[in-house]
Amino acid sequence: MDLLARLPHRDRRLLLSEREITALAPAVTDWLARGVPAEEITAALTQGLPARLTRPSGEHYRASLEAEFGEPVPIGAPIDAEIDTTALYTY
Repeated sequence: MDLLARLPHRDRRLLLSEREITALAPAVTDWLARGVPAEEITAALTQGLPARLTRPSGEHYRASLEAEFGEPVPIGAPIDAEIDTTALYTY
């Protein structure tokens, strides 16, 4: 995912391994699908890093994103919402 692969351009400490990108990509895809702008996701990952942090772990990234946008919805998970179907049967 390009958004995650481009993080080192913002801060060189944010170099993600292929495994970390693969692990985070579904969550980032979910937030983008929910309408979260890519710039906000990037900001959540890059802002507020401690000065002495040498290289954040994948768990740091996930925690930063979930703190900002909530947990991602697993693909295929049922959405907890009631659907009003009355309009489907009115003529």
